[in-house]
Amino acid sequence: MKKTKELFYLIKFIDQRYINSFLEKGQIHYEPLYYFSELERKTGDRRIGDAFEGNACFNPINLPIFFLMKNKKGKVIKAVPFKNNNLRMVKGLPEKLKQRIGICSFFYVAAEDLEYFTGKDGNRYYKFNDRIISELVNFIKKDDRIPVMIHNIPEFAKRCEKQHSPLKPVYYYDESDFNNWDSITTNSPIFYSQLKRKVYSGQHEVRLLKILKELNEGENIEIGNIKTIARVLDRDGLCNDKYIFKC
Repeated sequence: MKKTKELFYLIKFIDQRYINSFLEKGQIHYEPLYYFSELERKTGDRRIGDAFEGNACFNPINLPIFFLMKNKKGKVIKAVPFKNNNLRMVKGLPEKLKQRIGICSFFYVAAEDLEYFTGKDGNRYYKFNDRIISELVNFIKKDDRIPVMIHNIPEFAKRCEKQHSPLKPVYYYDESDFNNWDSITTNSPIFYSQLKRKVYSGQHEVRLLKILKELNEGENIEIGNIKTIARVLDRDGLCNDKYIFKC
């Protein structure tokens, strides 16, 4: 996200086996950044995996690049155009720090993702707009996990903060735009754990960050029963405009 957005809901996609522990205990699972970078490298998974997790990268695909041919006197005699989509400039966290920082990701729904209307009863209602529904469908079409919606984000974030796990926005950047380079590489090192390339922006991600106790090992925390601030959603209903909320 380029700037802070007004978030209405967080949606977490959870394996059916862990629904009860998430709702009744507030059990949250973290995996190290390194896990997600290795997931793409080893399996080619670009839906959850990201080889550049924990890094900023610049791909000069739109910049003219030339090999300069020189004579013995060092004078340039020919410039040969060069284009390579895999040529990247990368800066980010060292591998050990990627193995120490854990993340837990959520799909966010912001104010701009809602469509408001007046019902036949004269009351005002809102629902997810077509764009966000399309992104949700794209996100879960190859996934059988269950969506759980957190509708009280401040309370949820406060409980996580007490467990030393802040809720942070993900900043999506265009890797082909060199003008971004200075702004995304001059922040504190932990900022790299909040960066994602623009190609992933449809994931609408915010994430909890946590320093893991064990290097490159997943970890759980518990924030207590969250049934009053979260609800399980129906997958088909979520993707077919079922959910309508009263203002």
